Amino acid sequence: MKIKQLISVGLLSLAVSGTAFAMHHEKGEERDGGRHLEKMAEHLQLSDQQKASVAAIMQEQNEKRKALQQNMQTQRAQLQAETRARMSEVLSPEQLKKMDSMREERQEERLEKLEKWKEKREKHKDRY
Repeated sequence: MKIKQLISVGLLSLAVSGTAFAMHHEKGEERDGGRHLEKMAEHLQLSDQQKASVAAIMQEQNEKRKALQQNMQTQRAQLQAETRARMSEVLSPEQLKKMDSMREERQEERLEKLEKWKEKREKHKDRY
């Protein structure tokens, strides 16, 4: 029984952490995309024409990545729902409640780590 609980908590944690990372990564890319392009232009000594082409490529790829992330989030949510449904066939209502509580705690921990990372990143902007 404990193995099933660990597996379920692991699956749910993986789904939550992946979503949190994707959401964070997406916001960071949008915020720093211009700065990234400027660094590339400087380091690679891009001409104005090359810079415009690279910017267009980056924008197109960013849109594709967003669509992919949205698709992954949808699939992840479906997987979570399927896992939860299957677990409800095995676990008692009390066990399900405890599993949900464990998942929520893990999600909170991950969000706290993400916030600490954001604070650290903000302090050291010039390094990124």
